[in-house]
Amino acid sequence: MQFERGPDEYVYLSVQWRISKGIGRVPLATQVSQLKSTGITTADDYDAIVAAMSDLFGQLSQVIAQAILKSAI
Repeated sequence: MQFERGPDEYVYLSVQWRISKGIGRVPLATQVSQLKSTGITTADDYDAIVAAMSDLFGQLSQVIAQAILKSAI
């Protein structure tokens, strides 16, 4: 839904995701995750923006992995 540097100089990642199972695609988890970088990035510091985006994507991966583990129990 959103993955960009905002006007307030923070990087945002907002996604809706779902874990489903089987041929019938039975939903096991559906969630909206909204993440924000811990620090600000200036508009011309592309390395910092990319690093913040990478960090947020890693955080999202952890959130999804935890949901997978919970749904497997």
